[in-house]
Amino acid sequence: MLLCWLAFCLQDPFVDGPPFLPLGEEADYEIGGLPADAVPVWRLLDITGIEVHPPCSKNDFTIRGATKIRLRSVGTTEREIRLSVALERRGARLSTLNAVVRVGPMIRVPVRMRAIHHERGGVKEIRG
Repeated sequence: MLLCWLAFCLQDPFVDGPPFLPLGEEADYEIGGLPADAVPVWRLLDITGIEVHPPCSKNDFTIRGATKIRLRSVGTTEREIRLSVALERRGARLSTLNAVVRVGPMIRVPVRMRAIHHERGGVKEIRG
């Protein structure tokens, strides 16, 4: 019994997904380390120009019971989306997870690469 309780306490819930969403792209966000019988409640802030699946309620922008959501950027302006996930069990809040997703254009970075041949054989790439 003590071992089960210890394993339950050591679970650390987290939101898994990219911190950046390029314009016109989509990304999946999932809750990991979800405790047993916990119901996730997603709260989204500033989602203008964003499609959400499963759809959120129009009153308070919440999604109840989904462990995974998909965000798609359909706007043309840069912004930050704030995600807050509350884990609830029988009406009591167990924990709250917060994440910020930056929405904007892709930034192209020029990179030079060259191959270096070693005297012992093999090729190693140096990026820089």
